[in-house]
Amino acid sequence: MSTPSSSKFGKYILVIVFAVLLFLYFLSMKPALAIANRTPGGMTLFREVYCPIIWLHDHTSLNKAIKSYVNIWGWSDQ
Repeated sequence: MSTPSSSKFGKYILVIVFAVLLFLYFLSMKPALAIANRTPGGMTLFREVYCPIIWLHDHTSLNKAIKSYVNIWGWSDQ
């Protein structure tokens, strides 16, 4: 049987792992976009996989932050 402190620690670890995975998902957007631009049908797959980030860009105040990140990699609006 686990103690309350160890189960609390496990929940914190789970939250941290989830946050890191979300951050890595966001960071992987630009390399995936670069590959999608060079692959036939790649943009369709890109739009499906990164739909949540595209929605955040289009419907929230995060659009400037997302656009800034993508522009760091040398991509501009097409």
